[in-house]
Amino acid sequence: MKITAVVGSMRVNGNTEILTDIVLSSAEAAGAEVTKIVLRDGLIQGCDGCDFCREKGFCKKNDSITNILNILKESDGILFASPVYFWSVSAQMKALIDRSYPLRHTGELRGKIAGFIVVARRGGTSEAFSLFNNYANLQRMHAAGGVMAYGNEKGDVLQDIDGVKQAKALGKAMVKLYNRLYR
Repeated sequence: MKITAVVGSMRVNGNTEILTDIVLSSAEAAGAEVTKIVLRDGLIQGCDGCDFCREKGFCKKNDSITNILNILKESDGILFASPVYFWSVSAQMKALIDRSYPLRHTGELRGKIAGFIVVARRGGTSEAFSLFNNYANLQRMHAAGGVMAYGNEKGDVLQDIDGVKQAKALGKAMVKLYNRLYR
């Protein structure tokens, strides 16, 4: 199984990325091949709503999205990870979701295993988690669950014992669900 994590945090080695690494480590220990895409390392422009992708199956913009979507298409599982910004996911993560619109029409995410990480200082985790879950449902992915954790300063999330426990469980759950469905 190949799992790709997509990290929508702009903080280098911040709480979202810390939990992502825990999930990936757990999945790797369960037998998965893992990779991580950090959205701050590239450029994803916003969607213009031009419908070019609906007609052609790909976006006409020349930015990081083409490479990212190709990696996601080759993955068996996708871990979506974002901090909470104003009760939703980060702008970078939302741009990825919007720009993956062509995959809705081609069905290339259908059947993939999805996992979610949402990290907040205090509130908004349910709303951001719901956005990820709705996205996975729309793409007809199989949700293996997710993690809602809390922390503000870098490393604070490690004090969220339940969040760390859920992260370890999520990596295993993604692999287990894949094996149950496809092996």
